Amino acid sequence: MNKIIVLGMGPGKEEFLTLKAYRLLKEGKFPIYLRTKIHPTVQFLDKEGISYTSFDSLYEEEEDFDVLYQKIAKCLVEKAKEEQTILYVVPGSPMVAEKTVEELIEYEKEGLLSLEIVSGVSFLDLMMEKAKIDPSEGILLLDALRMDVMDIDPDQHTFITQVYDQFTASETKLKLLEMYEDAMPITVMRGLGTEEEQIETVPLYELDRLSKIDHLTSIYIPKADLLNRNGYHMKDLLTVVAILRGEHGCVWDKEQTHESLLPQIIEETYEYVDAAQKGDIFNMYEELGDILLHVAMNSQIGQEEGLFSIKDVTTEICQKMIRRHPHVFGTVSVKDTEEVLVNWENIKKEEKGNKKEKGLFDGIPDAYPALLKAKKIQKKARSVGFDWDDPEDAVKKLTEEVEEFMEAYQKGSQESMEEELGDILFTLVNVGRFLSIDCETALIYSNNKFIERFYRMEKQIEEDHKKIQDLSLGEMDAYWGKIKK
Repeated sequence: MNKIIVLGMGPGKEEFLTLKAYRLLKEGKFPIYLRTKIHPTVQFLDKEGISYTSFDSLYEEEEDFDVLYQKIAKCLVEKAKEEQTILYVVPGSPMVAEKTVEELIEYEKEGLLSLEIVSGVSFLDLMMEKAKIDPSEGILLLDALRMDVMDIDPDQHTFITQVYDQFTASETKLKLLEMYEDAMPITVMRGLGTEEEQIETVPLYELDRLSKIDHLTSIYIPKADLLNRNGYHMKDLLTVVAILRGEHGCVWDKEQTHESLLPQIIEETYEYVDAAQKGDIFNMYEELGDILLHVAMNSQIGQEEGLFSIKDVTTEICQKMIRRHPHVFGTVSVKDTEEVLVNWENIKKEEKGNKKEKGLFDGIPDAYPALLKAKKIQKKARSVGFDWDDPEDAVKKLTEEVEEFMEAYQKGSQESMEEELGDILFTLVNVGRFLSIDCETALIYSNNKFIERFYRMEKQIEEDHKKIQDLSLGEMDAYWGKIKK
């Protein structure tokens, strides 16, 4: 089988080249390919008379590094086919932040080649040495070219590689500022293991102002205290909640139970709905944070009681989403949203397995708001064919229910009126369902419309130097009519 032997040159000086790597290079048995010759150790290879071919020309042709590394890996596979065995030489160590090797490993999995890795000293070894960090404390290695804000974890010692130039440094700084304070001390390490080695600690905001930044530049950021950050992740929220309910935490938080938090969860959910309907972006993410707090708080209580933890919560929902989306995570094909929903319901039934249900409506929570519960009931009934085919029939039923309410009203029967009014509301939900109108949303809109009109009416009455409480119903109705127009 075609074989590629991957060697690491180490981070800088030739003294970091391992004896095995040196022997393979010096023997000259196989063609040698360098990812790049822009590396201090290459001068040593030249002095030793070692011949090689580099892929530097591809760097000039391709700006996208991911595409570039894919091209290099593909080219190496072709060369291995021609030569049977080749040496591929990379900076540092092959298995540390080397994307081309990752690509080659994928080719090996496909059975297209055989890989042999000859490790070398990596820049990470030197960075940990200079920072005096034991990796068992927890370290995070990030690639500046692929780093996302969600990747940054201030709870860990962080090393960032591939800070190639001023632009990359600037982009990296902007992402880091979302999580760290601008004066956070960071250590910039350049040319580790070379004669030009430079190490300096500066405030984060100065990162892209440094005079010397090149392909040998990396960054070390120590762990950041929980109280001195610009941004936080979900696990930080869990830590905060655990502290609040801990021995030295807050008395109120420690007293809370699943039951005591129920009214607040409902309240926070409605506050989010209100913000979303108003398009109030700031309040939307603030209220989502409040909801998330309740997820964290209830999970913490569950863990303390030995019932469940946040891992159970996240695992259950992830497994459910993967399981119920076979058209995304599996091989199932769907035509439209309707088919997705049918599959969803079928999968739900399969999940219940042999669980015996009391009836069709088993599983609809008693705590649902009445309008939502009515909609759920009607959808369940439709699933077994108990429904009208024509929206006109639902509208006719509404007229019928209104007439029955009027009969109860004329008789003065409070119990009958309540029953018939409930039937009207239930039928209205049915009409809305047929016409793709959510009754809860429609009623919220009407509530808000009434409030807005009343506010404008109050304002107009005040501008006319009158008091609303002094006006008759007819006078207020006149103002109301003017506002409507």
